[in-house]
Amino acid sequence: MIVSVQRDGKVYFGSDLVSPGQLPALIRQQISRGSEKKLYVRADARARYSSVKVVLDEVPSSGVENIAFLVAQRAPSPPR
Repeated sequence: MIVSVQRDGKVYFGSDLVSPGQLPALIRQQISRGSEKKLYVRADARARYSSVKVVLDEVPSSGVENIAFLVAQRAPSPPR
């Protein structure tokens, strides 16, 4: 299960735009369907921490046991 937080604060569960308040029910639904009790959070590097914190505050009531952050490395600069 992947939750993405965009630069503008929009939250996506998979590919669906959702409000943070919808996350616990959506996550519980996925767990009941057999999904692993692990949530991956992908946050844009330019997203405000407050937007990410709102998402993290919703997770404890969902039954998730582990949270992992997905990060992307910057491409190396070409040699000069």
